[in-house]
Amino acid sequence: MDIPARFPGLRVATMLLIAGAIIWIALEGNLTRVLLLASATTLIVTAHVLQWLFGGRLLAPVRWLVHLALAGLVAGAAIPVLTLLLMVLKTGLHGHGPEFTAADFIWVSNNVFAWSGGGLLGGTGLGLITLALRRR
Repeated sequence: MDIPARFPGLRVATMLLIAGAIIWIALEGNLTRVLLLASATTLIVTAHVLQWLFGGRLLAPVRWLVHLALAGLVAGAAIPVLTLLLMVLKTGLHGHGPEFTAADFIWVSNNVFAWSGGGLLGGTGLGLITLALRRR
């Protein structure tokens, strides 16, 4: 598997993420929005790390698949952690009381394993898709 030196669209995605984060700061707390921001941030950071580690290299297809599966697992586990950090940050920035309920914090904390499993499946699926597209 020949990994491109630069992942297409990653720079644009990073700029859009920065703009979205700036807008997110101004809005009131919402669990869906904070989950979307944490997910997008984690996925883009993961893509940057994969580009830095493997960009421009030639990897065996199985090795590429394993790396993407592991990256998905780590990213899936990182999403709820980043979500909790962003929830705390948002609550600390706005001085008018809590932005999120205790139930929101508990729900995010209780779903770490579900997000990890989803990340593992997503990373494996992305690896299989990229392998299938490269064989054409």
